[in-house]
Amino acid sequence: MSKFTTFLAAATAASLATGAIAPANAQGAMMNTGQQVQATQAGVHPTFAHFREPQLMTSLYDGDIRNTGKSKVDTMYYLMKIISVFDEPQVWYRIGQHADVALDPELAPVARGLIATNPELMRPMGQAGLQGVLGALVAMGKERRNQMNRGTFDPFAEIAAFNRGQIQHTSPFARLAANANHDAKNLMLLAQEDPDAFMQAYEGIRQFVYRY
Repeated sequence: MSKFTTFLAAATAASLATGAIAPANAQGAMMNTGQQVQATQAGVHPTFAHFREPQLMTSLYDGDIRNTGKSKVDTMYYLMKIISVFDEPQVWYRIGQHADVALDPELAPVARGLIATNPELMRPMGQAGLQGVLGALVAMGKERRNQMNRGTFDPFAEIAAFNRGQIQHTSPFARLAANANHDAKNLMLLAQEDPDAFMQAYEGIRQFVYRY
């Protein structure tokens, strides 16, 4: 297998790993994006105690959009995933037509516009992507040198090193998206069980996006 073929295989594998989450023992130095699962329960509304981001959802529910327990950028990324889930056509069947027609049809386009045009929101994702590519190349190069010193050739070890280098920097966003996807499902259940509580939480989401 040529070096180019090895690199191409590594790049392909890495593209599949973009949404991967690093193992727990590799997360110590990462930014605190989706790691507040064990949030302090003081002040958390019982409705959101089983959410992945209970403090954040409680703050939105209470209308305290300036104190979500996360950075403004992280909160926006989290909410963007939830908004995207609720923008899917099948949500009509999951939360019922009455709740569906009460949703703001302009919320998703506005949120996507912010993500695409606001430098504050674009910068962390762009930096993580660039660092992921550089980290992947450095890790693969180091593995290649180690193999040359040992007189071995293992393309799959190079691919694994490439992926580790990338995941180290992109994992926080993948974790945040995973938490948001889980909480979007919890919100769908809330819409069925307590429509008023759901709409109050949804209004908090709207207010955060429109006031960003």
